[in-house]
Amino acid sequence: MPCYQARFFGTPELFKDGSRVTFPFLKAKVLALMLIEEQNLSRDRVCGLLWGDKSLEVGRRNLSNALSCVRSVLPVVTGGRDELALSPEAEVCRDLDLLGSVDSLDWKQLLPLFEPFMDLAELEDWESFNEWLRVKRQHYHDLLMKGLKERAHRALARTGTKALSEAIDCYERMAEQEPYDEMIHGEWVRLLIKAGRKVDAVRAARSFARRIDEDLGINADLSEVSTLVSRKTTDAERAFARSLSRGNPLNRERELLLILDFLLGAEERGASSCGFVWGEEGIGKGAFIKETVSRLASGGWVCHVVRCSQEEKSRPMVPFVQMLQRMGAEYLQEEQVASLAELSYSRVAELVFNQVAGDAGESPRLLVVENIQWMDEVSWVILDSLLWNQSAPCHLLVSGYEEARQLFMLRTALREEPLETCEVVLERFSQEETARICRHLRPDQVWTEQSVLEVYLQTEGNPFFIRELLLPSDRTQQEADLFKNPFAARIGLLSQEERLFLEVIAVFPGPVSMLQIAEILGFSPLKVATLYDDIKLQAFLREKEEEDGDVSYYFTHLKIREALLEGLSSSRKNALHRRSIEVLSQTPPLPLYRNRGTFARLAWHCREAGLPEEELRWKIGELKLHFQAAHEVFPPLTDPDLVQYLPTAEDLSWTERTLDETQKLIARIDRFRGRTMETFRCETDWEILKGGYLWWNGDYADSLHLLKEGLRKAMRLRNAESIAEAYGQLCYLAIQNDNARLLSLWGEALFRLARERHLHRWLGTSARFLGIANILSARPERAERFLRMSTRIFEKLEETGPSYTVSLIAAEHFQGDLRLSCSDVSDALEYYKNCINMGESLGLYRGLGLSLSKAAYCLMLLENFDEADGFLTRMRTLQNFFCNYRGSDLQGNGIGLSLMGLMDALKGNWEGSLEHFTQAEQLVERTRRPSWAAILWWARTELLKREPRIPGDFVALLFPQGKIPQELSSGGEWMLPGLKNEKNLRG
Repeated sequence: MPCYQARFFGTPELFKDGSRVTFPFLKAKVLALMLIEEQNLSRDRVCGLLWGDKSLEVGRRNLSNALSCVRSVLPVVTGGRDELALSPEAEVCRDLDLLGSVDSLDWKQLLPLFEPFMDLAELEDWESFNEWLRVKRQHYHDLLMKGLKERAHRALARTGTKALSEAIDCYERMAEQEPYDEMIHGEWVRLLIKAGRKVDAVRAARSFARRIDEDLGINADLSEVSTLVSRKTTDAERAFARSLSRGNPLNRERELLLILDFLLGAEERGASSCGFVWGEEGIGKGAFIKETVSRLASGGWVCHVVRCSQEEKSRPMVPFVQMLQRMGAEYLQEEQVASLAELSYSRVAELVFNQVAGDAGESPRLLVVENIQWMDEVSWVILDSLLWNQSAPCHLLVSGYEEARQLFMLRTALREEPLETCEVVLERFSQEETARICRHLRPDQVWTEQSVLEVYLQTEGNPFFIRELLLPSDRTQQEADLFKNPFAARIGLLSQEERLFLEVIAVFPGPVSMLQIAEILGFSPLKVATLYDDIKLQAFLREKEEEDGDVSYYFTHLKIREALLEGLSSSRKNALHRRSIEVLSQTPPLPLYRNRGTFARLAWHCREAGLPEEELRWKIGELKLHFQAAHEVFPPLTDPDLVQYLPTAEDLSWTERTLDETQKLIARIDRFRGRTMETFRCETDWEILKGGYLWWNGDYADSLHLLKEGLRKAMRLRNAESIAEAYGQLCYLAIQNDNARLLSLWGEALFRLARERHLHRWLGTSARFLGIANILSARPERAERFLRMSTRIFEKLEETGPSYTVSLIAAEHFQGDLRLSCSDVSDALEYYKNCINMGESLGLYRGLGLSLSKAAYCLMLLENFDEADGFLTRMRTLQNFFCNYRGSDLQGNGIGLSLMGLMDALKGNWEGSLEHFTQAEQLVERTRRPSWAAILWWARTELLKREPRIPGDFVALLFPQGKIPQELSSGGEWMLPGLKNEKNLRG
């Protein structure tokens, strides 16, 4: 195994056995380093980070290309269909690991760690990747600072000049990394004074004061720093405990420094300014404004706060009138009015301007307007007049929902005003920041990754809900009332139509289309769009365009949906669910895969409305579609359905879970409502699906029993489609055993039924089944006739309806099997290659693995091992991308693993060969497929023929009984051209 070295600090590089690894493009290099740093990553996350500006399809294709480059250098394994990981056997030395021993390294080793993490200018331009990079840089920066503080702490625990010098060096380095940290610079100055280096101490203090003056606009001189220089630290342990504590993200230090720097800088230049703080409900705008005002007030500013509210939106000038009222009653006497509300808006604007506009030599003034989205029409005019009145410098700070930004810019024509502007957007916290908040608010609790994830999923990183969730359980009722869902009060102020519009979206489990809402409410689509525009400033919803020209709506935060559902009465909620069922099932969707989402939603609404029988019907329908698409090698899907299916992963756990849930639902309906014909019909379908699930998992005996029982019930119901489904699953079961007799028996029954009832899709599928049965029975003429018949049927269907490309590929594939059984290996290879070409053009990866493995087998029979190795490599790549659980058993792995074992052995890779042979044998034992056993036998005997010098330990491990098999068990001989009639086949 090669030795790898990864350098992350400074210019990132990867070295293999001491040599620098070059990559054809930068994102491949970044992907390799991300895998080394993270150890494992999901494919979707990688696509989002590296190709977030591309579509999902383009991102996956780019990831495939990048991953091919990475695999040529690093041993990458997949822990599942959607996960990439670095092989645990890979030996990687990372400079990141040195951060764990900062307190013991010499300075020569430490110096490279002070360079930025992955310091490449190009990375800063990747918007989606930049967030990950920023979090990582902060994380490793914090680790470095923690290590330096611990190193300094250990040095100060000792005595002597050398120890003190070591601590000074540590704080000097920390001061370079944290140029604005008051505590670090103060401790550095104190240590310099203690060491007698007073000149250096003064220089350090002056440098710090000048830096925060020039960079942040915060006036500072040595007198302000002197308190740090002279402070006593008798309790060193407590001082270092404080300094080692990580910053609290709730403080929003970066954003606070940004807005303070902007306002103070504008004041120094004598320019008018307008700062903005945007963010959603509960994001912390109020706390941020309060902290800003507090900081400025302590610096001599005079701050006036105007707060708009949803309740007062219909009352003109209220926010500004309240501001003037708080300042005293002298205005009433001067204006000779009984109330300030009697003044004209122009006079109120003049009075406000006189209070917030600063004259030269006076203390700077700031007008803060909170919640701009609730401002009334007259207040808008007052604010606009303040902005264009440039007779004296004026400083404003505005906060509100980000949805109000466009309205503010439009109504105030801010771009045309001679104002300096600065915008701060308060974002939700990431999972890592949420963890820091949890540990800060509840230090008494042990926070694991899972417990932090639970908090993050419930709050979505919103600080208000994080605080609410982490409050002590013994809080008083008054405290509890303060932390009610803030969306509930705002929802109560909506009009009846607006609330009903939101309630319809709330009773759905996900985004809801505009056309569905219009149908449910009985409105026109234009009326629905108008309702959305009316409540857009409430920041309740987002909209996204769909591919079919429709628009769907979804909530900005899950707590909005919770607030709506809590406020719904049981009767209204039930009525909304029933109305949704009525709309979704007005034109019953055809049982096509593209309608699986509709079936799932109908099942959801039926469950919520207390309609178990209807829920069972739609749940069974969804399960049928999922099983057909996910658990058949060549799913008989139309091309439109295939497009809907391809982006989804096969989900065996979903199948198992849904089968169990559906069984319990059937039992509950029988127990409380009694057996009905509809329940009996669903139970029949369930038994057929369960039987298919069992043969998929290798339980052939129980599968046969269940499928026969399902067939019997389907015949009793005289339901042609259910009977066909049962026969189809029985045929698949027979294929697992290569049982030509049963496959012929059930295939002929399905063929007759399909012909009599005009089930054209099943007619084409049953013809294919009969073709396979005749291949197994060594009757090539009949097999040829049935396979051609299958092709003609699906071609005929395409003339009047959608395309069935997958079914045509399946017929082509088994034409290759027919040629292989007739020892015509070259023709068989051409058929398999044709299937591969068609499958790749459609992205049909399930059947592609089977065709790749058989094409490789044909090439080996033709002595073309190099090209066969290429097909096996492509197959291995597909397996890593698309296979998980036992789903890979039906992807050609039963054949491919045996061939990979042979290929590895011929290359001298005995370890890899043993691994592949062992996996192939386990599959054969579990599935008991004769054709797979035949290929495994052939691969072993071919190895014995071609490689006389097989290591003894390899033979002992591959054949633990000490015997090399000399005979092939019955079945599967059709896979061995030219050898089928030999009873004893020796290597």
